[in-house]
Amino acid sequence: MNLFHATALTLFAAATTATAQSFTHPADLAPGDQYRILVVTDTTRDALSTDIADYNAFVAGEIGNVADLAALNVGWRALAGTAAVDARDNTGTNPSAPGIQGVPIYLRDGQRLADNYDDLWDGALAAAPNVTSSGAVTTGERVWSGGNQHGISFEPNRALGGAPTVLAGIPSQSSAAWMFGNLLSPTDSRPLYALSAVIMVPFPQPAVEIVRLGVPGSGNINPDALRPGATSGPVIGQTWDPFLDHSVFVPNAIWDFLLISPPFTNGYLIGPLANGSVLVDLGAHVAVINYYPELPFALPLPNDMALVGGQYTVQGVSIDDSTPPLHFANVLDITIGEV
Repeated sequence: MNLFHATALTLFAAATTATAQSFTHPADLAPGDQYRILVVTDTTRDALSTDIADYNAFVAGEIGNVADLAALNVGWRALAGTAAVDARDNTGTNPSAPGIQGVPIYLRDGQRLADNYDDLWDGALAAAPNVTSSGAVTTGERVWSGGNQHGISFEPNRALGGAPTVLAGIPSQSSAAWMFGNLLSPTDSRPLYALSAVIMVPFPQPAVEIVRLGVPGSGNINPDALRPGATSGPVIGQTWDPFLDHSVFVPNAIWDFLLISPPFTNGYLIGPLANGSVLVDLGAHVAVINYYPELPFALPLPNDMALVGGQYTVQGVSIDDSTPPLHFANVLDITIGEV
């Protein structure tokens, strides 16, 4: 039978979960579609500065500490205005040109706020912009805006850096009050709205299986016998079934093994007990045993998006009654995919 050790599953999960994003792209968009995200910062600051760059740096700094949003690798700006810069100009959302401008705006939980920039600044939103960068819902908070519901700074002495009071929005409201809510002292400590740059929904990650026979230039070349999956590549929710081709490799094999490790590009001989080079990291590997070498391996992969993009080095090994008994085949450098 095929024995898929639980430790192999642990290896797949451990190598990807630490860097996995909990953020997911909006469900109503397709690969290739573009959009932006609006959040309320979890941290707060005053509204004393007249320089919009200070507020942009503040929101960018917070997003840089939110792992799943930072992993999107896009810029962020304060959706707020000073006397010199309107919120819609600071965020590149000015809808003044003829025709519909821009891309949809969403909360980080996937709710759509606006269909485009014209819709963003038409006086009301489709939902309250009350989700923070960490994913919490804020209710009674006030957010520095400095401008009105059309994204325009509201009088020089009501914009960020104005005195004695500065305009703040109410994120629990979807009406004009989301921007045009209250006048507060600029010495108060309040959050800001942060708007991402344009994000594109990625196309599905394909599974990858690359044959590698040894270390380039080393002379350590192993037989080309470990074949990619017979019916499926390493795809989440499916069973990956690579196999060792015994018509060209160890025809009298008793057992077959797969050695699986994180990506490994070195190789070394292990002496007189084996034919071929070890091409996986034996210090961080797991083994899968196939007691019936005439059958493919069977490695079920969980239907877990956190595994997608995980990369591993997988080497085929056979045992027979000859001397030496261990025989190392090629490796497959794999990437776990969605398709």
